[in-house]
Amino acid sequence: MLKRCILPAGLLVSAFLLVTGIYLRHPVGTIGLMTLAVTWLVVRRPGQLRAPSTILALLGLAATIPGDLAMAAYDGGTMFLIGVNAFILAQCCWSAVLLLRTRRFPLRGFLGWSMVLTSYVIVRLMPIVSPRIGVALVIYALTTSLLAALAWQSEHPAWIAGAMLLLVSDMLISLCAILRGPGDGWIIPLYALSLASFTVAICTDLRLPAVRLERRALAGGLAALGCFVIGGCLASKPDAWYNPLRQMLSYLGRTEIDGVAYPPCHFWFMAGMFISAGVVISVFQELAARTPNRTAGAVLSWGGMLNAAGLAIIALVPENVHMAIHCRACNLAVLGGASCLVLLTCQRRSHWLWLVFLGCVCLVFAIFLFASGKGYIHWTPYIPTTQKALILSFMAWLFHVCWRNRLPVSRQCE
Repeated sequence: MLKRCILPAGLLVSAFLLVTGIYLRHPVGTIGLMTLAVTWLVVRRPGQLRAPSTILALLGLAATIPGDLAMAAYDGGTMFLIGVNAFILAQCCWSAVLLLRTRRFPLRGFLGWSMVLTSYVIVRLMPIVSPRIGVALVIYALTTSLLAALAWQSEHPAWIAGAMLLLVSDMLISLCAILRGPGDGWIIPLYALSLASFTVAICTDLRLPAVRLERRALAGGLAALGCFVIGGCLASKPDAWYNPLRQMLSYLGRTEIDGVAYPPCHFWFMAGMFISAGVVISVFQELAARTPNRTAGAVLSWGGMLNAAGLAIIALVPENVHMAIHCRACNLAVLGGASCLVLLTCQRRSHWLWLVFLGCVCLVFAIFLFASGKGYIHWTPYIPTTQKALILSFMAWLFHVCWRNRLPVSRQCE
């Protein structure tokens, strides 16, 4: 009888504290989530409450409370630094939980996320914050990278959702609070959802549902294309026709349009690039799992990671902000994609005509880059148009590979 009363009472108290915390923007909502987790475990899984991983996960939630108090308002000073350190501690606790469960260190995923997030922090945030906050943000980018890589490796949807929602919330804080862009109204709801996802992860043991390879690629590709179309509609003026091949790079790279910093189109374009990167890494990981040769599997998995990391860095570091880093990201994307293209062609999992076609597009792109550097041609429309043609052609090839190798999902990969 007592157990029957504990769970409803805990749910009511937790719901009240969570709603109050979201409404007042106060960490009392996190206390509500901790109450919910403890109540659920006491009633449903009493033995799990004493496990080291559960204690660490709850400590991670508790560490966000001083972080919330310190980061209630961005002041660029000591309180913000305390808040960043508190969230570093929280992410370390959650990463330790996932390491205890998986017993594997995701080196490839950690390096990929680290290249993306540290490039963004070093290029865009460190020049406008104090040195001590800049160092803290670099460390935070590394802990975020580790948590994201471990969450994906765990294949637990709640851990993945929590890590990704927290990452998006943090990105909005950097764009809106530090770089003074619009859109800060999304920060609190996404952050609350991330903590709720972490709470679900503490209380449950779930697995990602199996999705066929070609369906995964199709769904992700349509989502990315939708983001680009919406961003293009928002970026285009009413009296101008939007040409995605010519204008996408220009709008994605600009941090100000018509006197407004970081317009909504920029966020949609960035989302499309990250979804594209997710499709790439997911597809190549699955193909690597189906490759019996370990060397070939490593080439596919590492090549997919480099291609996805390059796409993500392109989204976060536009060419008009830091051309050198942007170009290095393009080289990463081409190197990773080309290695996978050549290997799959040699394995006869892709038709050789795709290799010839994409090679020709790359050659034209390189010629235009050389001619633009020498002053023979203008940057636009040649460079943006060819770059977009290369990206779209690569995605079309990826869909061809997915359809040609369509099989049920394998659970052998990381």
